Formats: sequence, structure tokens, C-alpha cells
Amino acid sequence: MSVPRKPYPVQTSFIVVNWNRRNLLEQCLRSLEQQTVGDFELILVDNGSTDGSLDCLKECSLPSVKVVRNPENVGFARAVNQGLQNAQGQFIALVNNDVHLDPHWLEEIQGGFAGDARVGMCAGKILLAHDPRRIDKVGQVFYPDGQIYGRGHREEDRGQYDQVEEALWPDGAAAIYRREVFAEIGCFDEDFFAYCDDGEFGLRARLFGWNCLYIPTARAFHHHSATWGEYAARKIFLVERNRIWLAIKLLPGRQLALLPFYSAVRYLYSVLALASRQGDMGRASRQGPIGTVIFAVLRAQASAAGGLVRMWRKRKEIRPRRRISDAELARLLQRHSISAFELVFSG
Repeated sequence: MSVPRKPYPVQTSFIVVNWNRRNLLEQCLRSLEQQTVGDFELILVDNGSTDGSLDCLKECSLPSVKVVRNPENVGFARAVNQGLQNAQGQFIALVNNDVHLDPHWLEEIQGGFAGDARVGMCAGKILLAHDPRRIDKVGQVFYPDGQIYGRGHREEDRGQYDQVEEALWPDGAAAIYRREVFAEIGCFDEDFFAYCDDGEFGLRARLFGWNCLYIPTARAFHHHSATWGEYAARKIFLVERNRIWLAIKLLPGRQLALLPFYSAVRYLYSVLALASRQGDMGRASRQGPIGTVIFAVLRAQASAAGGLVRMWRKRKEIRPRRRISDAELARLLQRHSISAFELVFSG
């Protein structure tokens, strides 16, 4: 699969955001060195690591590496935007520091842009690093209260996702975008800090008429939630707050009015999952006090309320510029939806 060349200094700019986890960053960088397509640069944005992460660059053989050093953790969204300011590529590839790529990843995923100028994003097959027989995510799916979930998460990879097809949007752990998407719709929303920021950007791109393609031969391997921990209170807080902000900012008005209903259904299933010790709530209860999870959700809702006016202003700026109607967006989200039961009990 090939992509026509355009007059950019390099074809692809990789942006890797790092916050500690030196051992995983080393693995990530080695996988970039092994890519079969070499026309790319790396922008490494370090969020104030304290474990000597940047020392591993001494062993890095990539020909073009730029480093952005932040004195503290400024969040994933702002770090990505800092990377964009330094990127020169026709395509922008985001790869988490806890991801390593198959050597053919870039070669395969760039092919998704050939032949259709409105394909602005491509997603690949992301597998669990500790068990590559299982899927981490193959694109993302959407629940109507703003919650995002990895399509196929924890399923055994039996070839059920081996066809090239439309995806809702890519997961930011390993994703690639046309540079023109950022030029048209703007950058990541830094208010989100981390989590759901890739989903907000992907949904915003879809509102502007950009499409997304899933390329199953572009394989990546993810150490899932290696940075915060899967059920860390900080992660739960950010996910729960940001899904509300995403909804307020981007969802059609009719769907927005039903937001409390959809959330109530999800919470009800979460209580049932907790009682039966199944799904994510069951796993969370085995890793720590469930009160920590509940408190994080309540804090998130309070924090989300504090940002509603700001998100509403952003909504008013975006809606006049969108290229698809509310009805078209509703159909798109329905095609890539997940039920509350599946969301809570899957895996």
C-alpha cells in the first residue's frame, strides 16, 4: 500500500508523548527504528519525567529526532499540540510510549489514505502487549452518554476484524491523521488534559466531514493503562468528566437532552456488575475500595459542571462550521454504538 508523495520535508511525523516508563519508551523507540518505511521524523514530548527516560535517546538510531521538554506533566492533549507545532510531515502519527509497533505498521496504515482525499484518519489493530492473541481495540465505539470504548476490547483475535472498513475514529494510542485535518478543525482540546481527548478530536473531525478507515494489517501492541493504572482514581475522574464535556461540546441537541437517561442506565448496569463482580466494576472492586471509584465519579461530575459554560461556548463556535447534519451524525454514531450492557459487562 502506498501514498502519493507531496512537497513536505518528511512524509510522516511521529509524536510520542512520554511521562516516565523508560523501559516502555525504549521498546517503543526500537519499534520505530524497525519500520519498513523510513521517511519520517520523531517528535518526543516529555512531560517532566523523573526516571531518566530521555537517556534512552543516546542509543536511538533514528535520523531525525526533536525533543520537547516540559518541566511537569502538562497532559496528553497539550503535549500532542506541542508536538504538532514542531511537526513537518504530511501525516501525523500518534503513538503512546507504552505502545510498540509491528515493523510494517507505518507502511500499512499510510495506505489507507490512498484513493480518497476525505479519509482524514486511520486506525489499526491494537493488540494487548501482554497477550497478543487478544485485542485491545480496533477503532472505537460510542455509548450515547459520551462514553467511549475500544471496539473489540479483550476479545480473542480470531480474524473477526481482518477486513478494511470504516471506523468511527482511531484510538490515540496508535493513530495517524492527515495534516489537513488539524489545519481545518484545530488541535486537541487541552481542557481535557488526558483521556477522551482523542475521541473528542475524532468526533470533531467527523462533524467536519472527515472519514476514518480501519486497516487491520497495521498492528500495534499496547501495555494497556501502563501510565495511570486501569482503575486509578485519577483516570476514572478524567474519563467521567471528559465524556460529559465531549457530549456538551459535540452531540446533537436531542441526544444531549437524553444524556441523564443514558447515564442512569449505565450506572444501573454498573451496580449490577459490582454486585455480581463482573465486568470492569467487578475487576475494579478486586483491586481496591469501590468507594474510591464512586468518589472519583462524583468529583468528575462536579468538575464537569464547572466547565459547562466553557464547553457550551466551544459548541457554539463549532456548530456553524460543521459539514454533516445532526441526523447524519446520529446515524454515524448508531453504526458504531455499544449498548450499556456491553459497555459494562464486556471482557
